[in-house]
Amino acid sequence: MGVPGAAGAAVAAAAARAPAEAMDRHKKRGTNVLMVVLFSMVLLVGMTKIHALVTFCDEETPTTGEFEQEIDTRRMLTASELSAEAERRLVVEAEIRRILATKKKSNTKSSGYFISYSALSASRTSCPPRSGRSYYTRNCNSASGPVRPYSRGCSTISRCARDSG
Repeated sequence: MGVPGAAGAAVAAAAARAPAEAMDRHKKRGTNVLMVVLFSMVLLVGMTKIHALVTFCDEETPTTGEFEQEIDTRRMLTASELSAEAERRLVVEAEIRRILATKKKSNTKSSGYFISYSALSASRTSCPPRSGRSYYTRNCNSASGPVRPYSRGCSTISRCARDSG
């Protein structure tokens, strides 16, 4: 009942391979079906998201007039914010001036006087030249008492005798 010779062996080998090949074909078919199902699901989800996005854009997109009105509103907010910022700056500047004025008053009370800008100008001295009195001496023209001499280099402003001769 068997097939004689080499032909029988080939048929027997083919019969043995047939179930394995059938299984391979079945696996390939199953893999292909699985790929098609996954691709369909991805496509369906993508289409749903695109539809939702288009619907959202249609509902939320302003017309040209609404868009211009929104820009004008933002400009008004910006202008009001700028005026609020300018007002805050004025308040801060006023506060700084008040603090500086308070410090100036307290400094003048503690030391009794301050050096003016004219005393520090380059064109004149606050005390007569060669009087020996410091710039910081109060009322140096009418001051009496011993002068504390100091040795320091001559400056152009006091015109020292050593430099002129």
